[in-house]
Amino acid sequence: MRTERSTLAVSLAKSKNASRCEICDDDFNLRYGAPYIEAHHIIPIASKASEYRVTAADFALLCPNCHKAVHVHMAKGSEDYTHIKDMLKQRLSSLRQVDIEQPHANRAR
Repeated sequence: MRTERSTLAVSLAKSKNASRCEICDDDFNLRYGAPYIEAHHIIPIASKASEYRVTAADFALLCPNCHKAVHVHMAKGSEDYTHIKDMLKQRLSSLRQVDIEQPHANRAR
């Protein structure tokens, strides 16, 4: 048996926090009027044991921007998800302190 992707585990993870990003804390549903969130494997599925059963706890729930940023940083080297998450949260916090938020948050409508 090999490790499989689990749509049930993803659904269970999403049901706990339907649309709020774990990194930037943005609520997609509040911002855009539709619940949407992406499930990121905290530990890449390829590194799991061959008979590992994926559960809801294996996922971080991220907005599309943060999900992409995590993958960009992971592609650069050995940083794990927790380190990347902490680094991105710190960066966003620093930007907010000088009133420079994410570009989509301040656009004129």
